[in-house]
Amino acid sequence: MRLNKIQKKFKDTMLDPEALDNDFSAVFAAGKIPAEDRMKIYRNNVIKSLNNAIIVVYPLTEKLVGEGFLKTAVEQYIVANLPDQGNLNFYGATFADFIETYEPAKKLPYLPDMARLEWAWELATLADDDEPLDPHALQEIPEDKLPDLRLPLRASVNLLESSYPLDKIVDFCRLKNPEGTLNIDTGDAQMMIFRPVLQAQMRKISPGEFIFLRALKNGNSLMNAAEWATEADGTFDLAPMLQKHLELGTFKAFGEKNESNITKN
Repeated sequence: MRLNKIQKKFKDTMLDPEALDNDFSAVFAAGKIPAEDRMKIYRNNVIKSLNNAIIVVYPLTEKLVGEGFLKTAVEQYIVANLPDQGNLNFYGATFADFIETYEPAKKLPYLPDMARLEWAWELATLADDDEPLDPHALQEIPEDKLPDLRLPLRASVNLLESSYPLDKIVDFCRLKNPEGTLNIDTGDAQMMIFRPVLQAQMRKISPGEFIFLRALKNGNSLMNAAEWATEADGTFDLAPMLQKHLELGTFKAFGEKNESNITKN
């Protein structure tokens, strides 16, 4: 049996030890422990380590559904989505998508977005270090060039919108002894998750602010981003919005040449 076939058979059999056939059993050296039992040990070890790697990312989700519910969901996710790279820090990126199709979670429609929020937190924590934009650098841009300016967001900045009040759900989960139930029919939420210095943070932002930052994140000019935000939200005001996010450190420092941040016509 060729090595690539052995590797594939090992993976398939590890996920379902009952499927071990005689041809693949012959690959293993005889021993006191049957090959089928050894495959079960491999499976348990792999599932346990991957389960731990994912669950640690979702403490709030776990608080919402309980340890047993989350462990079972993660195990089923693992069986269908084994890692395709050695770095487990980024394993579980599609877990929220899995939750959307996970039958036991159908009665918890907000759960996928909560998982997305916690994954965004993880990405913000793991993001590359970069420097925030110095407000003085922005002041040096000629006024006639400002409309075409592009303001890239820092690597840690992630944006998420939901039909559910994620900010209130987070606050509820963080209570030591939450009492009663949380009403999830109190409106939607637009969230910014970022890491200004050492620790990641999450903030609820306005609809116009969300559109503005998303446009900048997608590489659009300052003028276009502001126009789209204003069309969607009449309360949007560019000047204080820029000031706010310069203070938060949302924007990434310009490169060696500021000209590279000006849209070329």
